[in-house]
Amino acid sequence: MELAGKMALVTGASGFIGGHTARRLAIAEHMRVRALLRNPTGSTVVDLRHALIEPVCGDLLEPPSLEAACVGCDLIVHAATDTALTNRRLIRATSVDGTRNLLRAAGVAGAQRFIFISTFDVYFGSLKQFRDEDTPVHPFGDLYADGKILAEEVLLGSGTALPAIVVLRPPAVFGPGSREWTV
Repeated sequence: MELAGKMALVTGASGFIGGHTARRLAIAEHMRVRALLRNPTGSTVVDLRHALIEPVCGDLLEPPSLEAACVGCDLIVHAATDTALTNRRLIRATSVDGTRNLLRAAGVAGAQRFIFISTFDVYFGSLKQFRDEDTPVHPFGDLYADGKILAEEVLLGSGTALPAIVVLRPPAVFGPGSREWTV
């Protein structure tokens, strides 16, 4: 998929992965980017001020806001998650219902590709010593990983008409602006 000139929606753009993804798509790939933020005037980990980045207000649990944000988008990058990790019900709602809402909105908008940022942590419940993309994953009690597993199940079992759904499971994420790691 040629990216230059296309439109992407990036959820979780106020966070580390989503923010860096939005900037990368705009600066290096010359894409127009909608950065979905619950609070577009709030703080972000990464500076989103760029001519090709348009902050838009939206919430994964409010389908009309997602439908509006997805209009005209060729690519959806879903990097949003609840990072408070204290409320099982909210994590499930954000991960499962939010992903389902975004997937529906992407389908209605005619998006060509949906990329979901999961986590390598989904493998921690597996008893296999060596793991690859075919290793089955199951919820195992970790709120963050279990939320990602349930969201993956929504995506991979959706039967959507989207041409491509991609799940990425990064093992460790750090770089400029990272809170847990320093560079």
